[in-house]
Amino acid sequence: MIRVVLDTNIVISATLAKGLPSSVLTILLRLSQFQLCVSEPLLEEYRQVFMREKFEKIHQEGLRTIAKIEEQALNVIPKVKVERIKMDRSDNRVLECALTAGAHYLITGNRRHFNFGHFFSTRIVSPYEFLDIIISG
Repeated sequence: MIRVVLDTNIVISATLAKGLPSSVLTILLRLSQFQLCVSEPLLEEYRQVFMREKFEKIHQEGLRTIAKIEEQALNVIPKVKVERIKMDRSDNRVLECALTAGAHYLITGNRRHFNFGHFFSTRIVSPYEFLDIIISG
């Protein structure tokens, strides 16, 4: 089973509009060869971002998206504290989840903060790269 962690921006983008992030989330929730992985700190990060004023119009839809994720994802308890990303320390919660879950992929649209290709054994990819990988086999 391929374990995957989603950065917060992918969950937000998947909720905002149809497109690559939405397609990726749908694939991860529907296909049995993938195991979406989360942690309580990461779920809290998702919730906090949806609470921001600029996302007020999609707040309820965002909570429904998080509930779907929570229902189907493997919830891990981070074993280590990561401080790899300095620009936005909350991004480290994503890395902690990926590391603890032994995730194969971390999907993000934020290459500014995640400007490294791997974090231990986790490959950091965009939604496009992820779809290309799974389509190409």
